[in-house]
Amino acid sequence: MSYLVKCQSCGYDISSAEVLEAAKNTAEATTSCRECHSKSFEIVERPESQVTVHPDDPESDRDDDTISDTVEFGGYDFEGPYHNTDEIQLRQGVYVIVCLVDEQPHCVLDIGTSGQLEKRLSGHHDRQDCWRENVHGEIGYCVKYTGSDTDIHHREHAPPAARKSNDEETKERLVIEDELQWKYDVPCGTNHWKQKEEAIARYNAYERLFGPRGHEEL
Repeated sequence: MSYLVKCQSCGYDISSAEVLEAAKNTAEATTSCRECHSKSFEIVERPESQVTVHPDDPESDRDDDTISDTVEFGGYDFEGPYHNTDEIQLRQGVYVIVCLVDEQPHCVLDIGTSGQLEKRLSGHHDRQDCWRENVHGEIGYCVKYTGSDTDIHHREHAPPAARKSNDEETKERLVIEDELQWKYDVPCGTNHWKQKEEAIARYNAYERLFGPRGHEEL
């Protein structure tokens, strides 16, 4: 059985190896929630993974750096997860960074896309510090290579960057990234859906304080 540490005020998961070690014999953790700054936490059983793992064929050979053949995220099959980027190809596609607990994907840390996945993920990714801050196990890399035969679920709802692109293969990976960012609330990276939610919250707050936008005239 594995556990996580959650804020009692907002439910934010602040689990990390250090926090769990400090809190495993107590009812509360002595730290502040990064979301609401509360100091009240509880230790709860870790829920089942939000991702689906397709296990290896026990008769097949595999590289020790690969934990499973494929993992499903939001209806799309991704290769991996990999412990490192050695097996990732220099091709375009979508990547999902996961937290591995007991060698299995437990939660999603980041979602992104690149025209050169191996180069993007190997060694110098600008969000590696965020992955390390939020992981409570090991970091795993999952990739989906995109091309002309990629199955896109909702092409008609493509994000602005995809609608502006003249490259069909670029559009495909941008659409998949956009869909997965809608489905998963991840701690790392820029998610324009979260930005829209924050903008809506500000709009509603201003409307309550000052009335409808643009209602005054000279």
